[in-house]
Amino acid sequence: MNFEKKIKTRIYTGVLYLIVGAAMIVTYAVKSGNEFLCSFGGALVLMGIVQILKHKRLLKNGDALEKRRIAETDERNIMLSHKAKSLAFSLYIFLSGCAVIVLQFLNLEEKALPLAYSVCALLILYFVCYYILNKKY
Repeated sequence: MNFEKKIKTRIYTGVLYLIVGAAMIVTYAVKSGNEFLCSFGGALVLMGIVQILKHKRLLKNGDALEKRRIAETDERNIMLSHKAKSLAFSLYIFLSGCAVIVLQFLNLEEKALPLAYSVCALLILYFVCYYILNKKY
């Protein structure tokens, strides 16, 4: 994929964040008193605006765009990114599993159950992705 096209796709993603965030804020204002919708929606709106502005500025500056392209396609940076994702995944699974055991031990099943489900969902997603990638490569 052309790098400029990749940057434009990120601008569209920023617009999507902006729309979803605005919808959450409107839902909060019209229907619900749930502060989560307002705060998370505000964060998404802000994130969308920052992403749009950052990438539009990048498209206007050829030197900065080339530096970014090199940084994102450098093999060392790609390897570090993959290792960081792998470590974060492993730490989340391990620490969440420990938290589920502790919460169950403290008879806080209502708090342990969603965490256990998130660990299971993430592991299922991992195995599905592994299966797809194994078939592809």
